[in-house]
Amino acid sequence: MEKNNYVQNAFNALGNQKLSENQHLPRITLLVMLFSLFAFSLEAQTTKSVISGTVKDSNGEVIPFSTIVIEKLELGTVADFEGNFILENVPTGYHLLTIRSIGYTTLTEKISVKENENTQLHFTLTKDLQELKEVQVRGKSEATKIREQSYAVSSIDTKPLQNLNLDVNQVLGKVSGVRIRETGGLGSRFDFSLNGFNGNQVRFFLDGIPMENFGSSLTLNNLPINVAKRIEIYKGVVPVWLGSDALGGAVNIVTNQDIGTYLDASYTFGSFNTHRSALSGGYTNDKTGFTVRANLFQNYSDNSYKVTVNKKEGSVILKDKVEVERFHDAYDSKSGIIDIGLVNKKFADQLLVGVILSESEKEQQTGATMEKVYGMRKQISSTIMPTFRYKKSDLLIKGLELNGFASYNFGYTQTIDTTSRTYFWDGSYVEKADPTDGELNRTLYKFTDNAFIARGNLSYLMNENHSVVLNYTTNQVNRKGSDAANPLEISNKEPKILTKTVVGLGYKFDWDERVTLSLFAKNYILGGETYYTDNIYSNPERVKRNLEQSYMGYGTAFSYLLPTINLRFKGSVEKAYRMPESNELFGDGANLRGNVLLQPEEGMNYNIGALYEFNIAAIHRINLEANYLKRDIERFIRASVGSSDPTSSFTNEDAVEVFGVEGSVGYTYKSLLRINANATYQTQRDNAKYLDGKINPHYQDQVPNQPYLFANTNATISFNEVIMGSDRLGISYGASFFEEYFLFWESDGNSKDKKTIPRQFTHNIDFSYSLQNGKYNMSLSCNNLFDAELYDNFKLQKPGRAFYLKVRYFFKNK
Repeated sequence: MEKNNYVQNAFNALGNQKLSENQHLPRITLLVMLFSLFAFSLEAQTTKSVISGTVKDSNGEVIPFSTIVIEKLELGTVADFEGNFILENVPTGYHLLTIRSIGYTTLTEKISVKENENTQLHFTLTKDLQELKEVQVRGKSEATKIREQSYAVSSIDTKPLQNLNLDVNQVLGKVSGVRIRETGGLGSRFDFSLNGFNGNQVRFFLDGIPMENFGSSLTLNNLPINVAKRIEIYKGVVPVWLGSDALGGAVNIVTNQDIGTYLDASYTFGSFNTHRSALSGGYTNDKTGFTVRANLFQNYSDNSYKVTVNKKEGSVILKDKVEVERFHDAYDSKSGIIDIGLVNKKFADQLLVGVILSESEKEQQTGATMEKVYGMRKQISSTIMPTFRYKKSDLLIKGLELNGFASYNFGYTQTIDTTSRTYFWDGSYVEKADPTDGELNRTLYKFTDNAFIARGNLSYLMNENHSVVLNYTTNQVNRKGSDAANPLEISNKEPKILTKTVVGLGYKFDWDERVTLSLFAKNYILGGETYYTDNIYSNPERVKRNLEQSYMGYGTAFSYLLPTINLRFKGSVEKAYRMPESNELFGDGANLRGNVLLQPEEGMNYNIGALYEFNIAAIHRINLEANYLKRDIERFIRASVGSSDPTSSFTNEDAVEVFGVEGSVGYTYKSLLRINANATYQTQRDNAKYLDGKINPHYQDQVPNQPYLFANTNATISFNEVIMGSDRLGISYGASFFEEYFLFWESDGNSKDKKTIPRQFTHNIDFSYSLQNGKYNMSLSCNNLFDAELYDNFKLQKPGRAFYLKVRYFFKNK
């Protein structure tokens, strides 16, 4: 197996974990040493003492976001949502500590601080009735501000989730309108559904940077939740500043951009020999502006969970069912995102150069369905992507901001299938008659998707009411492939080039917080070239296809607030286009066949929604949200698979109509209890009455293999000061449901023999415990609590009951 030496060397510090028959436990010793060394070096910089504690009112209720300062030293901090605070680098001796919060009388107390000691303090503020009458200011979190935009958008604050064993995909799967469908366990392929849009119809961003060229070894299902500070989910209209050809939805993962010295290290061990570790750290020199940030993470699992399959006697497959263990599904990945540069300089708010590194090795147990099983087939991938980031506010004139990004991916992907065997689910196999054949098809196909992406975003805040934004994003993929097992394959010698450019211009009007209006236009430009086989003639021939096309999209979004009852209405409409991706056109070299004849999708998207929040007796908070959506799509791109074909491909449907409704409710009682629930109903129907002059047999059919009714609920109860003054215990319960749906077109076949994905329920429970205001953390999780049989994309079975233990250390030196 050919390895990329640069990536291999970059990950030596993480331990050189290989997949083999005799080695399943990843060697994490070096990783643990790295955690410990980094933690020690950061701790060593803190020679002064720490003050921590809580701020409450006279009724014992916590007061969030109060300020705690030692004014003489110009040293201060802000309490979190639970009223907890940490004030670090406090000199020894006596100090006057002042605590302030809107609506409460300011409190000043004299405190004594001893050297190298964590001083625990608890303060009680009394309400200032006069100030409550005069001041109507309420602090809002970033997540709340995002939700109140004119766009149909949800925002997740990940801080309460970072002690749990979760990746970004698992968190997104709890959002209304979102359904994550995976082909198996850790590292498996997945399909993301958002309000009727699937896969690449929804775009993914990391700090506003498109992730489509990050490579297969760096995706949402191996990105730990600790990397994210906040997750934004745009449903329908996508803001101009994201600069994408999303048909009707986008997910933006916002990482920790805090300036300072911090460390967040975690390690998880669980069922199916699963090991996950993550390390995030940063350092900034306040005088020089020098900064360095790093996010490193590793994932490994045997994925050896049990599945229910047809029983085998000899080489005969019976209808009787039997439970067996997956035996060839291990996954191993290592990734790193590193930036170094300058911040807060006159010439740049941020000037960073960096690199994104990742590599993965995935054994392939099945194809697109469970009808065929493999025992040796696998895929490896690697990414080396240098990056450049630049940001400057008040550029030349006040209110003008420039934000730029550029990267180039040197990665590769290889599929290895050279064993001439037919495997069965019990692990047995028979040799094939042709010794040169593979399990699916003999291949050592290796391809590079050398991808360049550049984005420039120029925004101008004319005044507090008017702003404009101009965005330019270009993206080129040049695929080059070779196959040592099939060196004469002509398609590997032909160019496969895809270029996409999106130019967007937007205007926003804000009339205080009551009315917001956005207008925008986007120009979508598709380019490149490829080849396909023309079978019209008696002698099929290779035909060149030029991809040059251009489209113009436009849209608007508005928001109106009734301040007397805090009820906000939102609506948006957009004419959008989505251009095919390289994998859709060229395939992935494994289970996905390319279709170079795919055409761009065109859609009209409509969204109407309302958001209502209110408090009862200052201790109960309730928020309600509801949305209606409608999509009219031409040339709809969907994944399809044959009844016995182990591979899948993408195809265009002439016209598809999507509509749906979703709703969510949230309830908070003090800081003790939080309950959230949401439900989604959506349909995707074939809206083309005629095909090639004939009646379409699937007219008004639900598009197959797409869930239409699903729901989630989650409840968390938290206790402070369980054993000591700065600890916290949390218990969370979550449940998910989705209704049965058809695997193939509902009007095809006999009604008694229709294949479906069955109705399913799943339940999860989590326990978490924190010490010293979140510095030391531990959690125990159980997924699929009742060990239900869960199925997903093309009826691929998912893991049963699984347990995970996670330990986390968090340190921040302000």
